[in-house]
Parts: sequence; structure tokens; C-alpha cells
Amino acid sequence: MFGLYLSTFLMVVIGLDRWSAISKPLQRSKSGRGRARSWVWTAWILSAIFRYLLIMWYIPTTIF
Repeated sequence: MFGLYLSTFLMVVIGLDRWSAISKPLQRSKSGRGRARSWVWTAWILSAIFRYLLIMWYIPTTIF
């Protein structure tokens, strides 16, 4: 389940990176590497959060 969310979020990050490279080519060289790393970290963190929520959703609860 982790790869399901991660691949989707990384595709969004790649799209954002390409958009920023085309729309603001001169600003990209100043802070491109730090911004890309933060986007990738955000994608990993969001996919971990959604994976955890999905696992919690599917764990059967026992009623005593």
C-alpha cells in the first residue's frame, strides 16, 4: 500500500518540478535543490500517513 500513494505523490512532485522549471527558469537555479528535496520528503511523509490510516481502517476490531 505504501507504493500506491508514494508513486502518485512522486508523479505530482515531478509535475511541479517541471512546471517550476518552465514557468520560472531563472529562479530554479537559486533554490531548486532544496525545494525538490522538501517536495520529495513531503511526498514520503504524506504517503506514510495515508498508509497508516489505511492500515488502521482495515484492522478488524474485536467486540467482547
